[in-house]
Amino acid sequence: MTTGALNARIRLALLALIALAALAAVLLWVGSSSEELRVVRPAMQALPGEADIAAGRGTELSAALQRPLFWDGRVPIASSALAPPAAQAEAKIEGFKLLGIVMDRDKSTALLATPQGVKRATVDDQIQGWTVRLVTQTEVVLSSGEKHVELSVIPKRHPGIKLGPVDGKP
Repeated sequence: MTTGALNARIRLALLALIALAALAAVLLWVGSSSEELRVVRPAMQALPGEADIAAGRGTELSAALQRPLFWDGRVPIASSALAPPAAQAEAKIEGFKLLGIVMDRDKSTALLATPQGVKRATVDDQIQGWTVRLVTQTEVVLSSGEKHVELSVIPKRHPGIKLGPVDGKP
């Protein structure tokens, strides 16, 4: 076989490959959905100019004041509710942080960041004078004498913050 015949076969194979690729592209194009893309376009609102604001036009302040700011039943948090309860203020261990909890069939291990580094702790382990009393999926209970501290993986919401449905929808 000569090199000329070999080059002709390679060209023929490449042309056949290109033809197959073009056929596949056409089939994909024809077989795809003809549904148009849905583009969300928010309603454009004209902002009032400085002269309108100075004259009190275009601001519709009275309409804004008449609308409810919160859904039914929501009230502002009282300043007394924002103050942390005394029990929560004392329930902290300086330098300790719960990094995570590893659950096994018969043994749960807490990963605690301490001033001396990361420690693994199971029930009844001693860490810097604190005894691990309980390890659940979300928290660890430590005690030292009469003090009990709960460290949680999930941050606790302040008791003054109440979440409720928006517009009656759960």
